[in-house]
Amino acid sequence: EKGLEQDPDLLAASIRLVFLYLSAHDLDAALNIMDEAVLAHPEDPVAWYYFGLLYNRAQIYPTAIRAFERVETLATRFPKAGLLLDSMFYFNYGTACERSGQFERAEALLQRAMRLDTENAEAFNYLAYMWAEKGIHLDQALEYSRQALDCDPDNGAFLDTLGWIKYKQNQVAEALTCLQSACYFMPDDPTIMEHLGDAWSALHNESQALAWWERSYRINANNKTLAEKLRKHGVDVSTWRRNPSAR
Repeated sequence: EKGLEQDPDLLAASIRLVFLYLSAHDLDAALNIMDEAVLAHPEDPVAWYYFGLLYNRAQIYPTAIRAFERVETLATRFPKAGLLLDSMFYFNYGTACERSGQFERAEALLQRAMRLDTENAEAFNYLAYMWAEKGIHLDQALEYSRQALDCDPDNGAFLDTLGWIKYKQNQVAEALTCLQSACYFMPDDPTIMEHLGDAWSALHNESQALAWWERSYRINANNKTLAEKLRKHGVDVSTWRRNPSAR
């Protein structure tokens, strides 16, 4: 902060300060600093890149996308544009597009990230999960999922993706094994718990399905799809809100 007082144009100090506030869980302060940084450096693609990353993290996806678009435009005049427009840039750009509902654009950006770095496991996994969610390109999704796991075999999120693809392919027993492994590495993840419930339900084990769905809902009570699954099986989740001890 003292450095910025003496030199407000010191972009590196602004970026470091942003990360300090993030580590202190003060997102609003981080956003304010980054807003000031891009106002001070409107032609610097690095400033816009971090601005996009931060707004992506804040789940303000349209703003993040506009920032990433600005980076691409400015980077053509940047002497090290190739270093800036790397695989992780297109990965983050793609995730912002997917979360804002721009599926085809996200798909193209993630594929570009994968071409730039064949070991970008996050990009391979993200696209594989996107396809699994929509039930499309499942064979290719399976290949991408395995490629991600080759880079990080103990990653619970990657194992969840593999299990979810298997589930979508109606290979439910194999899916269950993958999802149980995913839960071992990420025991508090509500998405993995919900997927486990879905797999048990497909295997006609309703008691196990309900147990996992309920555990998931206790962590994420905003999941309307899961609430509907529970209601269909006779669980009145509205009572949990009125009576926390019932949970």
